[in-house]
Amino acid sequence: MPPPPIIAGSKMDDKEPVMNPLAGWSLFLGIASIYLSIITGIVGLVLRILAIMQIRASQGRQRGIGLAVAGIITSIILSIFIASTYYGMLKSVRSKARQTVCMDNQRQMATAIAVYIQDHDGNYPTGDFFALINSPQSSPSNTTILRCPESKLANGYGYNNNLRGNNVKMVADPATTILTADGTGLPFYTSADIAPKRHKYFFIASFVDGHVKAKSAEDKISLEIN
Repeated sequence: MPPPPIIAGSKMDDKEPVMNPLAGWSLFLGIASIYLSIITGIVGLVLRILAIMQIRASQGRQRGIGLAVAGIITSIILSIFIASTYYGMLKSVRSKARQTVCMDNQRQMATAIAVYIQDHDGNYPTGDFFALINSPQSSPSNTTILRCPESKLANGYGYNNNLRGNNVKMVADPATTILTADGTGLPFYTSADIAPKRHKYFFIASFVDGHVKAKSAEDKISLEIN
C-alpha cells in the first residue's frame, strides 16, 4: 500500500527527513573498495542505486541523495583507478613472461653452441652459428628459439662474431663476453649491433661462461675475446 501523501502544515510535514541508511553505507563501501576489493565497490554501487530509489519514493521523508550521488561518482573514479592499476600489473606480468621466454631461447642456443665446441676441441664454429642452432642435432624446439617474443623478426637474435673460429680458451673474461644477445639475425661486430632496449630498459644476453642475464647498455659487457 503506497504511503499517504504529505500535506503541507500536517504533523507529518513537520518531521525532519531521516537519513537513508543505504546512502551512508554505499559511500562507505565505495571508499572501502580501495583497500578491500572491486566486489566491495560493486556492492556499494548497488546500494547507491537502491538508496536513490528509496529516497525518491519516500516523498521527502528521507534524505541522503547527495551521499548516494557522491558515492556513484566515487565509484566511477575508483573503478578507473583500479582498472588502470590492474592493466599496469597485467602488462608487467606479460612483459616478464616474454623476458623469461627470451632467456630460455638464448639458454638453448648457448647449450647448442657449447655442445659443438665440446665436440670440436673447444673451437667455435667457423660458419654461421645460427645454421648450427637450426640443425637437427640441436634443440628439438629449434624452429622457435630464434624468435624473440618482443620482436617481429623471424630471427630476433645475434651472436658474437669475434668468437667465430676461435678457441674458448682464448676468451679472457668469459663472464662478461657476450655469446648471443637480442639483435636482428646478424652477427655482432660491435656493441652497437645489439638491440639495447628490446625489453623496455634492457636486453637479454648469454655469455661465454654459460649464464644468461638481462643487461643494460651501461653494464660491463664485451665482444672482445682478449
